[in-house]
Amino acid sequence: METEGDQGEGEVGDPVHVTMRVMSESTLPERPDLGQHPGFTVRGGPGVSQSQSVQIINGRTTSRRGITATWSLTATTVGTFT
Repeated sequence: METEGDQGEGEVGDPVHVTMRVMSESTLPERPDLGQHPGFTVRGGPGVSQSQSVQIINGRTTSRRGITATWSLTATTVGTFT
C-alpha cells in the first residue's frame, strides 16, 4: 500500500488531496478506507479507479490488480500531520 498527499504545507481551510494505492497479485483489493483523522474534514471522495497489469517473462505470467482512491480534505486545526 502506498499513500501520498499533494501538499507539504498549508493553511487551515486549504484543500489537501490524499491518494492511496493498493496492489495485489491475486484478487482486486477492497476499497480503501481513509478512517478518522483529527484535524481534517473530508470534503469529497473517495474517487476510485481500478487497474490491472499482466507481465510475461520467459513464459511466466504475473498478473497484478490494483485500486487507487483519492479524497479531498480540509484542515480544521493548526498542527503537523503525518
